Amino acid sequence: MSTVEQNQTSFVTKVIIVAVAIAAVISFLLPDTDKLKNLDTPINKIYVLSFIQNPEALYMVSEYWEGEKKYENAIREMRLAIGLLEMHNAEPAVLKRYRDRLETLKKK
Repeated sequence: MSTVEQNQTSFVTKVIIVAVAIAAVISFLLPDTDKLKNLDTPINKIYVLSFIQNPEALYMVSEYWEGEKKYENAIREMRLAIGLLEMHNAEPAVLKRYRDRLETLKKK
């Protein structure tokens, strides 16, 4: 075997070793997706949604959930929206619109 062939074989071997090492590190660092499914709980959804500071966005999400016939989710969104409006001293007419929608959802 010539020196060039030995160098090529050595290079290919090193590339394979490095690729396997990188794959091992990536698989070690990435989270297990089965464990991530446990994060999909109502309380975690509320925590994530609390980062939304736009009541109208929550209203629109509530309409989406209502269309999907998931009324508990729609009610949760409206309660969060009302909380934001109350926190920022919204006008009574705006609050009434959100509260009326919440009452309508509770009846479904």
